[in-house]
Amino acid sequence: MITAGRLMERLAVDGLLSAEEEAGPLLADVRSPDPGRGLSDRLLRRGLVTEYQAEALLGETDDRLVLGDYVLLRRLCRGSTCEVFNARRRTTGQLVALKVLSAVPPPSSLRIRRFEREVEVTFRVRHPNVIAACDAGEADGLPYLATEYVDGSDLAQHVAVNGPLSVSRAVDFVVQAARGLSHAHDLGVIHRDIKPSNLLIGDAANGKFAVKVADFGLAGVAPGKSTSTESDVLVPGTTMGTADYMPPEQIADVSQADRRSDVYGLGARSGFCSPVARCMGGRSMRCCEPIRTGRCRAFTSCGTMSRTNWIEPFSKQSGSGHKTGCRRWTK
Repeated sequence: MITAGRLMERLAVDGLLSAEEEAGPLLADVRSPDPGRGLSDRLLRRGLVTEYQAEALLGETDDRLVLGDYVLLRRLCRGSTCEVFNARRRTTGQLVALKVLSAVPPPSSLRIRRFEREVEVTFRVRHPNVIAACDAGEADGLPYLATEYVDGSDLAQHVAVNGPLSVSRAVDFVVQAARGLSHAHDLGVIHRDIKPSNLLIGDAANGKFAVKVADFGLAGVAPGKSTSTESDVLVPGTTMGTADYMPPEQIADVSQADRRSDVYGLGARSGFCSPVARCMGGRSMRCCEPIRTGRCRAFTSCGTMSRTNWIEPFSKQSGSGHKTGCRRWTK
């Protein structure tokens, strides 16, 4: 059980509150058999700390409150190798999404190189429909990347809450995402993991949602366009991506993915957010077989669209072929 005095001390050390000016008066009013929790509850009710911070203060988790110049407000998501927080930068007050490599287990040299590639790519791709990089560095031995914070949800959450999109809204979302991807492709960057959770939907302003492509953690870069090569960040023959939105050629080897793979992922995403069934029904690689054979409900619902136009990578070409990529979708 943490004491109120110890909690106040941690608040002061982390610079979240002045123990004397803020927590002290609150402590005087605490009447509880557990003063530490009583103080934490009062701070939470008054909006002086977030739920994430309150739990960390009580020692109920091993979570940190501060990383370098950033005060962590809440955890947005946690993966096997990294975490993303909503954070506030002390020096500017700016709210950001802060992606941090996890300390446990310690990141491998390969994972660190991938993260460095992600930082490089995110700073390079500047577009209204791509999440903007704000800052990057290392604090307490942990590499981090700060990007703009989108006050809204990702596409998966948006559909879960609001249901399938109307055709006009689905088209609008696709076109916005395609614009961002087209710009990335022009810079020699392939996303390689287009899926609903990597498309962020900003809250509507004047009835217009803003779609931003996020998370370049699996991005590929054309030769000569990066300080690192594919061999620096990939193990040959590696399968990386999300099965529901991954083209068959990427399953065998992620290095085979090119801009057409992003187009495929965008098309699969379109099926996700419309009443039409998703192309695949599971998250394992075996669920790709219905796509290869054409026994997929999405294709029977698409009428005039040829299965070959979706599946075979080289059949997507016409005229300038794959070089046009997502640009066709934006016209």
